[in-house]
Amino acid sequence: MIRHSEHPGLYPVHIDGKYGYIDPAGTVKVAYQFDLACAFSEGLAAIRQAGKTGFLNAEGEVAIPPRFDWAEAFSEGLARVQADDLWGYVDVGGNIVIPAQYDKALDFREGYAAVKANGAWGYIDRTGRWAVQPEWDDAQSFGNGLGCVKRAERWGYIDPSGQQVVAPRYLSAMSFSQGLARVWQDGQWGFLGSDGEFVIEPAYRWAYDFQEGLAPVQLMEQDDRGRSKSGFIDRSGGVVITPVYDWALEFSEGLATVRTGGRWGFVNPAGELAIECQWHKSFNFQGELTLVGTDHELFYINRAGETVWNPYG
Repeated sequence: MIRHSEHPGLYPVHIDGKYGYIDPAGTVKVAYQFDLACAFSEGLAAIRQAGKTGFLNAEGEVAIPPRFDWAEAFSEGLARVQADDLWGYVDVGGNIVIPAQYDKALDFREGYAAVKANGAWGYIDRTGRWAVQPEWDDAQSFGNGLGCVKRAERWGYIDPSGQQVVAPRYLSAMSFSQGLARVWQDGQWGFLGSDGEFVIEPAYRWAYDFQEGLAPVQLMEQDDRGRSKSGFIDRSGGVVITPVYDWALEFSEGLATVRTGGRWGFVNPAGELAIECQWHKSFNFQGELTLVGTDHELFYINRAGETVWNPYG
């Protein structure tokens, strides 16, 4: 996630099938010229031209010319790139650090990346050396020093040497985020600590990861129309924002998107509605701006809820 102080202040936009970038005031800073343009991460953004993908820098210059079949965002100084249906990694200079050789690959987290080779998942380090041999049915990124892995339809957690810390026993589980991992047990979601013990007992119909110290959760209880309410808890399981919303997503840049009455808006950590619920769609803030919109149109607003870019009028 890009923090406010790290965001370069350029946001992808498109008109008539071509993409460029605007600044927080809505002024076009990079002309509409790309077939696709993505959000910035670690000072670079993936762009696509003539069927190939490269990267743009924060000055709006092409830093890595489009030459990859596909590319994902940078994470820990490396980006996933695809060539001939296989995945490898490049550095910020565009140099191939780990040649394309994996069937699937995830971002680097805590110095390791989950990759799939010959039908099985393992973890590599930044040199491409196997840290955990490919012997798992599925895998997610490392977090809090543990990797989330799957075997025989059950998820558990291993350390960087491949030793099991939490034996695979959960039907669904996610990577650790801010010291806790959400897992599904007996039809309810709860949160584990790194010792494999529940810090927050399973009690929720749905939950998202902790971000900025809070996690959105949905209550098990339903009203007479079969609807459950969502709110936010802290890392001890205490309710911080009362479950009164139809749905809620993670915090980003001090605001979280929530839905009520079929419309999305934003709350702050105190539970105050910072931007009224009024849109059919909304996304997390990145820096100064976020995308909101109708079912067919998207536009940017700032943290005051003011529209700064709307090509539809």
